[in-house]
Amino acid sequence: MIANLITALADIIILALCLWAVLDKRVHTRFIGTLLLSCFGIWAFFSVLKVYWLGRPESALMAILNVLLAFVAAMIYLFWRDPRKKERLK
Repeated sequence: MIANLITALADIIILALCLWAVLDKRVHTRFIGTLLLSCFGIWAFFSVLKVYWLGRPESALMAILNVLLAFVAAMIYLFWRDPRKKERLK
């Protein structure tokens, strides 16, 4: 039960950050980036609903992997939001 809640929260974070990256004009994802982030966001959306549709519990390993993936997505978000990123990219 706890693993399902953790996985759902991590997937919601992943979905939100994918939507931000695709819809924000300042992030230049181009065609392939937009396509991959859209697919990844759709995967996160269906992963959230999978527990309710199938009633199948998630394993603890899957919950840990989703939390780590959400952490990486949050770090990417923070990197793009940082106003000093232009200095680092030069």
